[in-house]
Amino acid sequence: MAVVQIVKGLHEALGADVHDVWLTGFGSANIPFNPFPATAGRLDVRFRRGMRGEEGWQTLMMTSFESPNWRRRSAPRWPSSSNPKALIMSIEAIGKALPAKIQTAEDVAEATGADPAFVRGKVGLGQRHVLSPGETGLDLGEAAVRNLLEKSALEADQIDLLIYVTQTPDRRILHNAAPLAHRLGLSRGLASFDLALGCSGFVHALSVAESFLAGHGMSNAVIVTCDPYSRIMDSGDKATNVVFGDAAAATWIRRDGPTTRTLSIDFGTDGGGADAIRIDAGGAALPLVSLDTPEGIEAYEPVALRLHMEGRDVFNFVNATIPGSIKASLNKAGLTVDDIDAFALHQGSAYMVDALARRAGLPKDKLLMNIADYGNTVSSTVPLLLEPLLDAPAPETRRVLISGFGVGLSWATAVLELSPPEN
Repeated sequence: MAVVQIVKGLHEALGADVHDVWLTGFGSANIPFNPFPATAGRLDVRFRRGMRGEEGWQTLMMTSFESPNWRRRSAPRWPSSSNPKALIMSIEAIGKALPAKIQTAEDVAEATGADPAFVRGKVGLGQRHVLSPGETGLDLGEAAVRNLLEKSALEADQIDLLIYVTQTPDRRILHNAAPLAHRLGLSRGLASFDLALGCSGFVHALSVAESFLAGHGMSNAVIVTCDPYSRIMDSGDKATNVVFGDAAAATWIRRDGPTTRTLSIDFGTDGGGADAIRIDAGGAALPLVSLDTPEGIEAYEPVALRLHMEGRDVFNFVNATIPGSIKASLNKAGLTVDDIDAFALHQGSAYMVDALARRAGLPKDKLLMNIADYGNTVSSTVPLLLEPLLDAPAPETRRVLISGFGVGLSWATAVLELSPPEN
């Protein structure tokens, strides 16, 4: 039977209002009963019921076909959630790496002149890891990937895509992803690049990885997150040096993997708040090297080369914006706060997470926290919160809401569904 006839028959039998069609190599579209390009290698179909333009589509069934002759590729997949936009990528495992050097809250308080009780209480930092002299972010990222390969079934030669999330690469040019791929001995046919986002970068990278896997026939992606802010902070600055720590995480994303799926994602950007977290000099606006000076060098005060953070502005942004992003992501997934088993929110500070949870109506006992052990590790906070959940999977399905927010100002919130281990 022709694939068009099968799709039409299922559409009518299910009483669907619409079916979505994905053609490998041709993108996605709503195509009711149109002929499909014979060169497409895979066809995914999802049948939905609802009103066009509403968030609350009900997914009735999903199935796939492949050429030649459009054989059905898989049995129907019945979604465990009513969300019609569940993505195909799966977070299979997370590795991590921490510098050996540890500083306590008392060490940080002494360096900045802050009250140790403030560092431990309001900030929530008990200790943190920071890079030692001669150690780099690339070293830390490599260690995280090697940890991932040791603890999972992923082999280095299976990696199709490497995304390195960082705003603090080892050098301004080139990006970290290429030398990391070389260190790991990855294929030269690999796609690799850096994603210059901070605290929201991990959630953004999940969507980028999903798009690559879906659109280019790839099977495995690794997302590395590493932002060693210890290399860009003023040691005496209370606004930054009491908050941040160094860490790296490496996350394995597998196409059609069994472990997790993404039920929804919500993104946002407010460039009007761009100055809240910044480094002023070193870019094209205030370059370190110039053709317009006799020596070819521009000199700036050291403060212009260091990280600046307007803590109150960031706090106000988080509490005004992120509750809406959480609500939007839940609505897209067809879920409520009560349906979520855990909340993995960016670890800006203990006070910030607590205030955000109150504003968004999140139960305190469902908040995942690790700032006491690591500090704010920027793009790595969310994967470090997820790692223990994947290392010790529960016997039942769990839903976890993740949210990253910060530099940009930008934010990204997603709902994940973690499946129990396969027997």
